[in-house]
Amino acid sequence: MSRKKLIVCAGARRSGSTWAFNAIRLLFENNQKTLYYSYIDKYDPSHPTEVHLVKTHIFDETLAKDADIVVSNIRDPRDIIASEIRIGKIKENSPMLVERISNIIREEFSPWRPVWDLLIRYEDFVANKFAYLAKLMDLLELDADKRKVYNQLEYLGKNRKSKFDDNFLYHKTHVTNGKVMSYSDDLKPGQISRIERELEQDLLELNYHSATLLRHKPLKKRVGEEGYLTMAFGEPKYFAMACNLAMSLRWHDSRPVALLCDDKSKLTDQTKALFDYIVEAKHLSNQGYMSYKTHMPKLSPFQKTMFVDSDSIVVRDQLNRHWHRLDGHIFTTIGSKIFRGHNGQLLGYDSKEIRWDADFFLNELGLPYTIRNNGGFYYFEKNAALDQLIDLSIEYHKKYCETVANYNNEEPFFAAAMATLGFEPIEIAENVMATTNNFKLYKKTNGYVMNWSKIPVQPTIIHFFNGTCFNWFYQVLARRYQKKLKLNLKGYRSRLDDLRDLVDLELKPIYRRLNLNKLAIHNKIVRLYRKCLKA
Repeated sequence: MSRKKLIVCAGARRSGSTWAFNAIRLLFENNQKTLYYSYIDKYDPSHPTEVHLVKTHIFDETLAKDADIVVSNIRDPRDIIASEIRIGKIKENSPMLVERISNIIREEFSPWRPVWDLLIRYEDFVANKFAYLAKLMDLLELDADKRKVYNQLEYLGKNRKSKFDDNFLYHKTHVTNGKVMSYSDDLKPGQISRIERELEQDLLELNYHSATLLRHKPLKKRVGEEGYLTMAFGEPKYFAMACNLAMSLRWHDSRPVALLCDDKSKLTDQTKALFDYIVEAKHLSNQGYMSYKTHMPKLSPFQKTMFVDSDSIVVRDQLNRHWHRLDGHIFTTIGSKIFRGHNGQLLGYDSKEIRWDADFFLNELGLPYTIRNNGGFYYFEKNAALDQLIDLSIEYHKKYCETVANYNNEEPFFAAAMATLGFEPIEIAENVMATTNNFKLYKKTNGYVMNWSKIPVQPTIIHFFNGTCFNWFYQVLARRYQKKLKLNLKGYRSRLDDLRDLVDLELKPIYRRLNLNKLAIHNKIVRLYRKCLKA
């Protein structure tokens, strides 16, 4: 008798292991290949089918030894225990929460580490299921229509039976809310603190660090580390925006966040805790964007850096997908190629509204194309080619900045250096970031439409521009993140600043258009300001 091929799905419970089990089962089915599949307690090793698929949670030494392929799942243990509370597996006030989490780590995850062939991290999986379908297809050496298999999996997940299904291993309460970091809503602050205190080392080894920012400990620098970089120079409002961005990054990702600034004393002890690294560069104060951006690679504490402008905020759980998509790019930004014959296609403008059209720029440098981009987002990896791009950008700036009235923004010079060296931009359709000062929210699709371009996008990050970053939507998001992270950062921005922005952004245009009297303006100020404080 020929030896059976054994595939094992051995994930921690409540971490997506049933999805992996059914994905493998459906991939075989769509390839018209026979497969014997079972849960561990009903598994029959003598079954005559050539390929066996077994799902288990608890480590089994025999399975680990005999398995040809092991697919494992992991999820934040705090979310696992919150999910078990929601389905009634353990009581909310049970004194055994820490012990339960510890047992899951030691019995259902750690022993499988030496033998797994693919690890599915829940947080990445919910962000991009297609990517893991592709990985499973490569691992199993099977081909299939990913969209068809994805739809079949979604159907199974949404049409669960009230009783346990022996074929699909689903039951009615198999999936609850499925959110990342849902434990912050389901567990009490004291429970979270105890879990993080007693299992700190386990969480760090699994790459899940504490989200309790009030007692946040800076992560140790690691060679090859990935991280986010933002900057704040000059006025206090830029530091306020950087704090809002850091809160949104913290909520959606566990990667460290660094701040490049000219004066860290503008941060309170509480706001400093939002950043893993604070790089003070007083010598760059008042030097302008070109100087700030060209110093980013040298001053970033990370080997791989995602720069996000401070007047931005994260709105979707897609950051991990973008990290995987950007990996390997030496330097890139969000933009599109512009070729000759496109007069009026603007590369940007400075505070004096001095504009530089694409044809002028292309003719001066003799390039076949340039890149229209906005400096709100850059991704770069430190190496010699990156140094070459920065040096070339500085050279172009020195040569041409006087031509455009001392243009001190970096966008056209980075774009020219990218085109010269053949670095490709990331199209806006990738949904990394959308830069707009006005948009509409379509609730059905959760997509944003930028009114100035009518391009439908679903951005992970919204870049608001400095002038509109304190509009209503931005303020609601910022205060929502404060509540989620249980922070009270009212001191980082005065109420007078809020009121001044409200008058500038909301009331003056209304007054100019409708010629409202002073009493109407006063009442409008009061209503809008109260709405702002309650958001």
